[in-house]
Amino acid sequence: MEAVRYIHKYITSVEFHDDQNRDEVREFLDARYIGSVESCWHIFEFAMHAEHPTVYRLPVHLEDQQLVYFNADDNINDVLERGALKDTPLTAWFKVNQTNELARQTTYQNFPRVTIASIHV
Repeated sequence: MEAVRYIHKYITSVEFHDDQNRDEVREFLDARYIGSVESCWHIFEFAMHAEHPTVYRLPVHLEDQQLVYFNADDNINDVLERGALKDTPLTAWFKVNQTNELARQTTYQNFPRVTIASIHV
């Protein structure tokens, strides 16, 4: 009986609405079916899908104009010093390129994929 109810739910849940009065959240909730296996995966917080390849955000900025995050009550001198000393992926790529021949053959976008062991940072 459950299988019939499951199939019937998807066959009869298709309705057409004009885009102005469409409730996409309600449509999703009405058509969503979570079985016992999927619910266990959610409860135990297992990964539901693979996330490959990993996406890296590679900042591009002018010299000494990288973003620096701080709290409003931080000492401004400490914030400026911390921002000047911290390497960004871009500045680290330039530093490694100064001393390592293999790094010079690696583009900036491929830099995160190259293992640390192969470049010897």
